[in-house]
Amino acid sequence: MHKKNIIVMSCLLSVLFFINVFASSETQTTQYQNGQINTSGNDSVKESQELPHAIALASLQAQSWGMNFTDYQHYQQLMSDTKYGTYYKDQSLDPNFVLAIAATNDTDYQRYLTQAARNEHDRDAREFQVNRDFHNKILELYPNEKPVLVGGQP
Repeated sequence: MHKKNIIVMSCLLSVLFFINVFASSETQTTQYQNGQINTSGNDSVKESQELPHAIALASLQAQSWGMNFTDYQHYQQLMSDTKYGTYYKDQSLDPNFVLAIAATNDTDYQRYLTQAARNEHDRDAREFQVNRDFHNKILELYPNEKPVLVGGQP
């Protein structure tokens, strides 16, 4: 699965390179902002160079949440232009969870909910592992000290 992600990202970056080459030769430029790709008549080389970087960054963010670029764009649009952004922007929710809340059909709902559950499980497993390793490190560093008892509970 990891090799597949690397191949997909390599293909995406290649496509973005060619988009950048062709976009810089035209008078119309494209800009990626707030989850939307916008075009304007301004012939700015800087803007045409920002698009591939912004798309690549959004693709990496999408991949980190286990989603595709289109779903991540939809999430960004929901968070910037709808009530979902107002309701959930300060809650640090998994984007898949927000997409599940906003889903309009059962197939998407189940897909987003499944990925959100996987993400939560993976995060919890990592946190528990760090907690176990931290506890073991304390025992290793301070083998002769007794644990602190809070409220008289062992």
